[in-house]
Amino acid sequence: MCGVSNNRCQKKLKDCQACDICKLLDDSYTTPTFAVADLQCAGKPSWGCSGVTTAGKGQLDFDRRFCDDPALLDKFANTLIHESAHHCKAIGGGNITEGGGECSAKSIADECTK
Repeated sequence: MCGVSNNRCQKKLKDCQACDICKLLDDSYTTPTFAVADLQCAGKPSWGCSGVTTAGKGQLDFDRRFCDDPALLDKFANTLIHESAHHCKAIGGGNITEGGGECSAKSIADECTK
């Protein structure tokens, strides 16, 4: 996905006016990322959350189970892309929402991980 500019994932991100999520996943980008036990987002159990800290910086949180269970690798990849797509707005990209539709975070993550 990263390093190849003409793949289906990069095309989907561009078509949705999201952002280059590879910048978020690169080691040089300083998005705080945390593995959280029994993660909840907006009071509901979740595999991943993205948001902005009180200091105005983006943050990505993932459920700790991803670190403990290799069988969850595909689910982790999908969740990582899903939450990164939400984070696009924080780095000047489009506002990728949770709702359905062709440019939802779910649709982007599903396209990138199929």
